[in-house]
Amino acid sequence: MKQRILYTANNPLVATKKQKRAVAYFWYGFLVFLVTAILILFGNKYLSGSQCQAIQIVALAFMISGSVTLMRYKFDDKYLKNVFTIYFLYSITVVARGIELNYNALKTTLLDGAYGILPYLTPLAILLPRKMVLYKQAFLTHLILGILFIIFIIVYYDVIHTQDWMSQEALFYVEVIVGTLGFPAGFLLSIYMYNKRPVTLFTLLVMLVAIFFLIYRARRGALFLCITSVAGAGMMYLIYTKRTLLVIFISIILVTFSTFFLSGIKAPGMFSFLMARQDEDTRSGVEGYMRASMHSRQEWMLGKGMNGKYFCPIVMNQADKSYERGVIETGYLQIVLKGGYISLILLLSMLVPAVFKGFFDSKNMFCKAAAMFIVLWMVSLYPSVPNNFSMNYLFLWIAVGICYSEKLRQLPDAIIKTHLQRFK
Repeated sequence: MKQRILYTANNPLVATKKQKRAVAYFWYGFLVFLVTAILILFGNKYLSGSQCQAIQIVALAFMISGSVTLMRYKFDDKYLKNVFTIYFLYSITVVARGIELNYNALKTTLLDGAYGILPYLTPLAILLPRKMVLYKQAFLTHLILGILFIIFIIVYYDVIHTQDWMSQEALFYVEVIVGTLGFPAGFLLSIYMYNKRPVTLFTLLVMLVAIFFLIYRARRGALFLCITSVAGAGMMYLIYTKRTLLVIFISIILVTFSTFFLSGIKAPGMFSFLMARQDEDTRSGVEGYMRASMHSRQEWMLGKGMNGKYFCPIVMNQADKSYERGVIETGYLQIVLKGGYISLILLLSMLVPAVFKGFFDSKNMFCKAAAMFIVLWMVSLYPSVPNNFSMNYLFLWIAVGICYSEKLRQLPDAIIKTHLQRFK
């Protein structure tokens, strides 16, 4: 006869009906907001901009409703509590230095998931309860995003598969679809132990499709992140199976790619644009102008605030036809531009210990996979801007909470698997 587990506030294995309902509000609100944001970016023909924004506001209301019910200012680690408190209070000052008090600016600040206030509020996800019901719903959200990824690839196939290699529209669509909907599948792949086989095979399919289109459109930074995500999942597989077959398979792939890059061998057609861009440097220029715009030690330490910009005469801002840019494609410099070295140091001072706790002081794949996710996110700070209102950034803070929780780190894999696969 099964032993009934009684509810306690600190028990990660059980949750109240109220908590389960709030978790659903939170994740489904997030999904609706994210999909609507993509439709706005793509200029869809079905809903007007104002209708999409109205949907986003409703979705945010659901997220806030769920958050208010779930979030508590409780931490499983005193060090994390102290550093996070300083980090979040400092982030408030970064936002305050960028607030503009007019209707259009405030609306953009609220709804812009990339450069508004939402990325600064995302770290509050660390206050969500360390409950299996939250993680189970999070993994379902990862899966839904993978399904949406396939749907968007099919719907916009003619755009992203155009043979016009210089099509900015195709490049933009691929980056948005893969970055927002495709990347999250990488984490599901790394926790294969807790998934049913069809889920694992589907997430592998998502990653392979993403890699194909990134190669086809020569998106080198995103391709690197996709491949490292799959490699991270492979490492998790090796840790728990101790098989060498995957090592051989990955080695063959890496050797093949290296051969194409380092030799004069003619690559297949779909690799040709990628090969042509292998030595192209698209970052040094904008990075140099960004550094030149930081005129004092104070700006380097504190940044320029949420709406901080830099002068970059080699890239025109299409929105206002100016050379003032509020984004730099190198993630750690983006953090420095807005919040200075203080933001970056405080952030890393939370992430690095989380990695060590998750890898070396845990008894299950769940925490080790969370640590691996944090490592990959930190790696992505060079080739991309990962600190935006996306599944990857939201789950980063959930992963940090997982790694700092001693209760979760000590749970056996069998217990975690049982609770993640329950449908009640």
